[in-house]
Amino acid sequence: NTFRSWIGAKRLSSPGGASAGGGPSAGALVYPSTCIEAHLRQVADYALLLRDYSLALQYYRAAAAEFKADKAWTHFALAQEMAAMCLHQAEDPRGAAEAAEKT
Repeated sequence: NTFRSWIGAKRLSSPGGASAGGGPSAGALVYPSTCIEAHLRQVADYALLLRDYSLALQYYRAAAAEFKADKAWTHFALAQEMAAMCLHQAEDPRGAAEAAEKT
């Protein structure tokens, strides 16, 4: 929401083609690949692939904050899970967490 307010991006909507049975994804938010949240997640994934765990942790936490503000709980949980993986993979987990909190 913070990033969206800076650039005036469009609001997200629920999927129109939800299954008639009301499956697990019924009513969930859809994030197109052009939205800020998707870009945050992609940058975090690339940082994780390059083994820059503190940078990945920063971006996963930023994405998680956006997902939480949108009440997209599945996306929020996945971003938190990846943040936990970054902390686990970091050589100094406490230092990585402190560095991510400073920015």
